[in-house]
Amino acid sequence: MMKTGAKFHRQATFNYAQALINLAKRKGRDLGALAEQAGVIRQAVEHEQARLRRFLEGPQIPTEDKMNLVRKVLGGQADELFVNLFCLLVKRDRSALASGVLEIFADMVASDQGIHYGRVTTAVTLDEAQRRGLQAALERFTARRLRITHAVDPSILGGVVFQYKDLLIDSSVRGRWTELRRRLEAIRVV
Repeated sequence: MMKTGAKFHRQATFNYAQALINLAKRKGRDLGALAEQAGVIRQAVEHEQARLRRFLEGPQIPTEDKMNLVRKVLGGQADELFVNLFCLLVKRDRSALASGVLEIFADMVASDQGIHYGRVTTAVTLDEAQRRGLQAALERFTARRLRITHAVDPSILGGVVFQYKDLLIDSSVRGRWTELRRRLEAIRVV
């Protein structure tokens, strides 16, 4: 069950990301470049999360000092939209939402550019040529541009498991055995 606070934060995170993408479009910014920048900033935030969180959420540190740090660290390095976003989050005591806002923003940009997310799980690590071939086949199958994350799970024994939106295609050996077992158990012997 989702706590009300978690739901509120999830909605607030989405709202900030939506406002950021709308503002970027209105200002004619290159969304692809902004999404890349959001990824870099997000990695930095997550890498320094403990120290940064203590500073930004510390009640003993004046808000203006926090905003000055944001301007100093991001100013000249990041687009002003991100500087202003972080300052707004600090001012509203919502700096904990920053990483989520950046993640959702990047997802929104990808979706806006017609890129959809999928996940491929294989029993062994695929080399680059195998990944490209599989991606091309899956893009033809879905008729969409895909950004695929790859996972390795030796327990599937072989084959591929593909997840895209609410579609799950399990062509793994384990999946086929499970389906065969289900069919055999359904047969009634008289």
